[in-house]
Amino acid sequence: MTEGERIDLVALRVQNAKATLAEVPVHINNGFWNTATNRMYYACYYMVAALLLQAGVQLKTHAGVRQAFGKEFVLKGLVSREKARFFSILYDYRQTGDYDDFIRMDEEKVKELYPQAVDFIADLEKLIMLP
Repeated sequence: MTEGERIDLVALRVQNAKATLAEVPVHINNGFWNTATNRMYYACYYMVAALLLQAGVQLKTHAGVRQAFGKEFVLKGLVSREKARFFSILYDYRQTGDYDDFIRMDEEKVKELYPQAVDFIADLEKLIMLP
């Protein structure tokens, strides 16, 4: 991948993160709690993937992205442990909502998570230097 392609892909992932986050209020307003959680997770995932790619790290798995995020940004003090914990918790909620038949997210929890997702995206975007 050329430098120009990498920059374009970082920008695309940032755009995808923001677009996916913009879907969340629609799901919240319609009471689709699991779907809202799924979209929050993916918005954050796309932003983490953009941040990692900006740093020259490209991964293909959720586990790899989460691990590299911790190593490259949390352990170095660039992202707080609290933000990393939020990302891990959101991953767990998304997994539960998508794959566990009898577990459902609820309005209170989703409305608690949403502002945190907005902050997470904004904080990570500040770390990405786009031309």
